[in-house]
Amino acid sequence: MEQSDLLQLKREVLDQSPEAALPCNLSDNWLGMLARDIEMLQEETDSDHSYLSAPLAIIVQLLCGKSGQSEGSFLLEELFEYLQYLQIEIALEVARRSADIDVVPATMETIFTNRVAWGH
Repeated sequence: MEQSDLLQLKREVLDQSPEAALPCNLSDNWLGMLARDIEMLQEETDSDHSYLSAPLAIIVQLLCGKSGQSEGSFLLEELFEYLQYLQIEIALEVARRSADIDVVPATMETIFTNRVAWGH
């Protein structure tokens, strides 16, 4: 399966403000590609993490936007948590768009938080 085009992701999303990387601001194409990439990561049985690039770029963009810094760091364990949150937010956004479900999209303040459990 073809991997996400990182140059296209950079042009269309990463070269914009960090808010452009929020699931509610992504195109349907990028929502689908990122959902597929995260799913492929979960299915991988070997050490090939080639589908990590696009979701990782989105996570870094959002974390930098949250912190207000142009760079940062996080632990590997946190990456898995961020991937889970991103997967949930992408699924919620797809449902919001396709089924007209009343879900409040994540913001820079609420992304990567357990807002579903909070009912926000």
